[in-house]
Parts: sequence; C-alpha cells; structure tokens
Amino acid sequence: MDILNQLVSALSKEELRYFKIFAMRMHTSESRKDFMLLDYMRKAGEKYDDNHAVRKLYGGPDKTNFYRLKNRLLDYLGDYLSFHHIWKSDLNELHRNLSLYHIFLRKSQFKVSLFYLKKAEQKAKAVENFEMLDMIYDNFVKLSNDLLEINPEDYIGKRKANAIQLNKIRETDQALAALNYRLKITQNVASKNTDALKILNHTIKEFTSDEKLKESKSFQTRIYRAVSQILLQQHNYTALEKFLKETYPYFEKQKWFDKENHETMLQMLTYLVNSLFRNNKYEESLKYAALLGQEIKAFSRMLYDKYLFFYYNSLVINYTALDKKKALVTLNEFEKEIRNKKNSYYDQFLFFNRAMILHQLGKPSEAIRNMVRLYVNDNFKKADESFKFKIIVAELIMQFDAGDPESYLLRSRSIKKQFKKLLTGGDFIREKQLIQLTDKMIVKMNYKNDAKLKKQSDLFVKARVNAAVIDSEIINYSRWLAPKWGILLAS
Repeated sequence: MDILNQLVSALSKEELRYFKIFAMRMHTSESRKDFMLLDYMRKAGEKYDDNHAVRKLYGGPDKTNFYRLKNRLLDYLGDYLSFHHIWKSDLNELHRNLSLYHIFLRKSQFKVSLFYLKKAEQKAKAVENFEMLDMIYDNFVKLSNDLLEINPEDYIGKRKANAIQLNKIRETDQALAALNYRLKITQNVASKNTDALKILNHTIKEFTSDEKLKESKSFQTRIYRAVSQILLQQHNYTALEKFLKETYPYFEKQKWFDKENHETMLQMLTYLVNSLFRNNKYEESLKYAALLGQEIKAFSRMLYDKYLFFYYNSLVINYTALDKKKALVTLNEFEKEIRNKKNSYYDQFLFFNRAMILHQLGKPSEAIRNMVRLYVNDNFKKADESFKFKIIVAELIMQFDAGDPESYLLRSRSIKKQFKKLLTGGDFIREKQLIQLTDKMIVKMNYKNDAKLKKQSDLFVKARVNAAVIDSEIINYSRWLAPKWGILLAS
C-alpha cells in the first residue's frame, strides 16, 4: 500500500466529508476523477489495485495522467489536512504562527512578522517546546537587523538560558535512547550491563536538584516514561504501582493533564490498572479501569479507538479473577464496539479470552470451539511457532477435560506431528512431559489407581520450575493437573 492509500484509509468520515467541500472550492467539475479515485480507494481498502483504477477512470492502460491525478490528490489532501487540523494541536498552531512569520518576512512586513513571532514564542513557552524556542530566538536576533525596537541582546540572553534547559533535556533523551536500545536487544541488560542504568540514575539525580526543571511538565513526563519502562522491563509491578500512585496525583495536582498530554494520562492509567492486577488488587484495579473508560472519551474521543482495547482488556483481566460470567459479558460488549472495525488482533483477543474463561467455567466444549475460531485468525497464523504451541497445548488440556478420548488422541497425534521439532528440542520439556502423562491418563478408565502414573504426576506437579517458565504457560500445568490426583500444592 503506497502513501496515498495509507493516507486515504486513515481519513475519518468527518475529514472525508469536509475534504470534498474544501476541494470543490478549487474545481467544481461535476465529474471529479480525484473524488472517484478517492471513493474507490476507500471502498477497495487493502484490495485496491492501480491497474483496475486506471481502466475505471481512463478506460485504457496509459498511466501518465493517472499518476498526475494521484500526485494532485495527495497534494490536495495534504493542504486540506494541514488546514483542518491547524487549531487541533498546540504544535500545529505553533507551526502556523512560524509560517505566517516567514510569509510576512518575505513581504518585508517586519512589524507583522514580529507579531506572529511573538505569538510563536508564547505558544512554544506554554508547551515547553525548547527546540522550537531555540529557533524562534534565533529568528528574533535576525529580525533585529530590520527592526530597531528589537534588542538582540535580550534574545541572545533568552537563547542562552533556553540552551541550558535544552541541553539537559537532550542529555536525558540520549541516556534514555541508549537505555531503551539496550533493553530491546537483550533480555537481561540490567544484570549484564549497568552502564545505561547508571547514566539514567545519575541524570535524574542531577536534574531533580534543579528546582525549576523539577517543576517542568516536559521533564517530569520524560522521567515518568523512563522509570515506568525500566520497571516494566524488570517486571517489578510492586515498585511500578508505588511509583504511579505518586506520579499520577502529582500530575493532576500540577494540572499537567491537558489535550497535548492526554495520551500520557491514558498510558499512566493503563500501567496502573495492570500493575494493580499483577499485585492481585483487583477491585482497586477496576476503579482505575473505570477512570480509564471515562478519560478515553475526553477531547472529542481523539484517542478513543487507540485505547478502547486497553480499557476492555483492563475489565476482562480483573473480572476473570473476580466474576467470570461478568468477564464474558464484557467480551460481548467489546465485540459490539468493534463490529465495524476489521482488526484480526481484536478477534484473537476475543476468541482466546472466551476460550480460557469458558474452560474455567467448566465448559470445555464451548472453549474448544472458540479455540478453533482462533486458529483461522490472520494474526494467529502469523504468530511465532512457540506461542502457537503453548496455545495449542492449552487446547489439548481442554480436549482432555471434554472427556472424549477419541477426539483427544486425534488432537494429540496432530500436535506431535505439527510441533515435532519443538518437542524433540530442549526448550519444551514441560509440555512434552504433560502430553505423555495426559496421553496415558485419557485411555485409562481408573487412571487414579495406577501407582506408577500417580508418582510421575506427583513429580511433575512438585518439580521446581523457573517462574518465567510457569508464567509462559497459558494454563498453569501443575495447578491444572494436581486436583486430578488429589495432590496438594503450596499456596
């Protein structure tokens, strides 16, 4: 899909409607080929084909005029979107004032240029955009050559003061960039290479001693992002919960949550919900989930679609622990919300969670039906083989609980064939052992009387296993197997 297709598919219904009104101001022809192409692209979606569009619009294979049309439509859309969104973002408004400054500077209208440059300065200060302030102060110095009322020394001083803050922010960004990169390329950077963490901690300690910077929304937002990402990488949800419970109220008290910073607020709430859930504080987690549900509707729902999934996921994970039937109702509500949104990831979320909850409710047959629907999902088809294997082992457990030996054995043979390489390797010993046990259990009417099989199961259940391995199990194998043999597990 080229840039034009991506741009067209991203247009909202409102943007599309107003674009046509905007474009009609320039050309009023009844037969607008650009509108016809636009409508075709919207309707075709991912199935859009240039060759078909050429034949439809021009009746032949010559693409010269067609490419001119595409380029013209791309330019029109760019002009329209710039105009349409000019007041919807502080950054856009800042760029507007700078553009007007340059327009009137070229006209030698220096007084008017100064007016817009001052407006740009005010906006850049308000949003703490130090990079833009640096450029604005540079323009003040240049404009002083044409206007005696501008004392360049005033703006040279402002630029120097701004440069101090800008350099500190850049130093922080550089440290965070290095840290984030190392976290991405290794699973255990904190223990193998602590240089990045030392740089980060040193930077935070140095900057927070600066009282002015300490009160800066921009700086505090950077600190929040850095600390939260490190704690997430470390799976330190206790510390993350404590950190967020201090940071979120502080941002509220300072009145830093606004339209520009709204996504930071939604992200904080999402992290807080998940950390509370991980710490088994389900009721408290649901309170913040409710707040997240309210806030995704703010500012004309500008981030509603992006955070809708996180909101419903927050509800589902907590209700699964507290009230499984309510979790199913929540999944149904989510399905209605996304009915017109073609997103295979959403479908995967629905089928998988339904299957897991239905299995926990003692309805393995219904759970298996949802697992089957999951397997034909495009997102699942593209998933890593290890992930698929874990999911399918969970389905095999459901097949066992369904009590149909024939169906179970057919599925077991299929899994052994499909994942032969994984089963013969050394990374999935737990899965291999579990399948061997359940294969024997399913064919024995009174498997509990088999002393040898019971001993093998007891060893499997009580084996000391790395916590990360247990966390990777879709259904906790030991907790599922233990009750079938009356084995008591440590709480």
